[in-house]
Amino acid sequence: MFFKKDSHSKAAKFWKWFAANNHSYLFLNEVDEQEKERIIDDLLVHLHHYSEHLFFEIGGLPGDDRMELVITAEGVHEYFPKVEELADAAPELPRWKVVKFKQPNGPGFTLEYHGKKFNPDTILFVPLHSEDNPESIGLRVCYPDYTEEEKNIYLNGTYIIIDSLIGEQSAVLDIDYLEVAALPDDVEEGDYPMLSTLGQLIKERKHFKYPIERFRVIESADSNGYLIFITANFSYLDFSYKKEFPWLLLITLDIEQYNENGHPTGDEAEALNSFENFLESQIRDTCIAHYIGRVTLYKKRELYYHVNTPEALDQRLKQLLLQPDVTRHFEYRIEKDEEWKTALSILREN
Repeated sequence: MFFKKDSHSKAAKFWKWFAANNHSYLFLNEVDEQEKERIIDDLLVHLHHYSEHLFFEIGGLPGDDRMELVITAEGVHEYFPKVEELADAAPELPRWKVVKFKQPNGPGFTLEYHGKKFNPDTILFVPLHSEDNPESIGLRVCYPDYTEEEKNIYLNGTYIIIDSLIGEQSAVLDIDYLEVAALPDDVEEGDYPMLSTLGQLIKERKHFKYPIERFRVIESADSNGYLIFITANFSYLDFSYKKEFPWLLLITLDIEQYNENGHPTGDEAEALNSFENFLESQIRDTCIAHYIGRVTLYKKRELYYHVNTPEALDQRLKQLLLQPDVTRHFEYRIEKDEEWKTALSILREN
């Protein structure tokens, strides 16, 4: 308890000093470099009286007359509580906004670091999968001119741009593993995502709970001997969040042009795929939807999803069925299935 009180006292002492001297930092860009360096060093000294593991950034936003004082632990998780404690103790200060941790800037920037250029829009990464921890996020970030001798340059540069892309907290808490490597020789454009999309991947994996894709195609036959093709994401076999998405959505489409097995021919296959993509965009506009897979049977195709909430989805699908410009009729049902028994029944080998 003594140490807790001592920490609070140090926080109060820092803010008392900053309140008395904050005017010196409102116009940093208007003083000469020597004076600027002196007052920045002075702020760092007082901050380190509170905790030598914390640092700061000062800046402003366009159109906002307030300045931001960002308190950061430079990505060291152990000292995140110190950031929280100090920022929470900040008094109301005119023209100042105190910010916990470095915030995400998003894409649209480049970094020069030790003679190397880092552009998130052109840096490819490979999402990695862990059998032991399937919900984790692992990244292999690839560079065409990577060498083992310069590994630390590429690794540190990667950490810096990720920190700027998604923010200090997310960079530490959401990414479980990171490595850098040479770009594979056989990679083609579109094979893997660019680093600028990392924020979307985190949103999908950590918030929407989408697992990494492990699609497989299984071939079997029905009781009449007609072929059945199942295309499904087998990551859902050990999915940990089934109860958060308890509603089964099963959509059935008729196949209008088909071969001897009742499967779509070339043009029909393209039309079906296009319509399935349209349906998925409508579904994802209304809820968080997990696409388990599809089954192609004799003259029909079934699409399996699990979603978090049914009401808005049901209304959207009913509206689509009434629209004259929707290119294809479909049937659907939504039912509660917390164990995913129906959907997971398609994830079989025979």
